[in-house]
Amino acid sequence: MLVVTQVVNGLTQGSLYALVAIGFVLIFGTMNLVTFAHGEVYMVAAFVGYFAMGVWGLPWWTALVLGMAAAWALGAGRVVEGGLLTRWGWASCRSE
Repeated sequence: MLVVTQVVNGLTQGSLYALVAIGFVLIFGTMNLVTFAHGEVYMVAAFVGYFAMGVWGLPWWTALVLGMAAAWALGAGRVVEGGLLTRWGWASCRSE
């Protein structure tokens, strides 16, 4: 039974690595730019999930939903800041 558990854990971890790699390939292939913003989004989701389960004592499914919501909010904020504000001419508000 331990071998089956380890095989499932390995497949799960490998699937996560594959998703991250696919994200890197998509960004590099379309923009020809190396960016590591995926790690930031994944770490925010992981910390929110950790705090939801470990510190706040919420069930795992609630922690999963909160982590996904945090990652979505961070991604939506990047889209608003990077796309809409620049398009509307508010790029001078950012310090570069």
